[in-house]
Amino acid sequence: MMYTHSYVASSFLYLSEEHTLRKIDIMISDAKARMAKGDKKGALYAMKRKKLHETELDKIQNVKMTLETQVDDLMDDIREEMEMANEISEAIGQPVDPFANDEDELLAELEQMGADDLEAELLKAPIAKNEFLLPSVPDQELPDLNNAEAEEMKKLEAELAGL
Repeated sequence: MMYTHSYVASSFLYLSEEHTLRKIDIMISDAKARMAKGDKKGALYAMKRKKLHETELDKIQNVKMTLETQVDDLMDDIREEMEMANEISEAIGQPVDPFANDEDELLAELEQMGADDLEAELLKAPIAKNEFLLPSVPDQELPDLNNAEAEEMKKLEAELAGL
């Protein structure tokens, strides 16, 4: 568990930083006290130790910054991995047929088309009561009848005329 370890390390670094800051304050107080007593050599020694503690403090702060950056990077990586896992999960949850979701829409569209055709049929001009729908007249000449058929037709026409 990197996060737990980094938390422990961060806590340790925080405590080390606080402790080092206290040491620096002590060295400053010690240097002032020694200077007040006239112990220039002791004051100089305290200032050198203060400088060492400041260097140590810089190192602690750099390590702390590096650790925080690593944790941030790790958290970003985890977020990215979780997003990718969610995308994969969503992709797996999608139907294999890309048109499966459209089926209801397509059926509704088909029904609408049928309703539109029916509506158009019903909206046509109504036929008058005495009007009949007759088949269309051919636009080509009728074929010639052979002689026997022509004679028979003439007889039928004569019979009909005589009635």
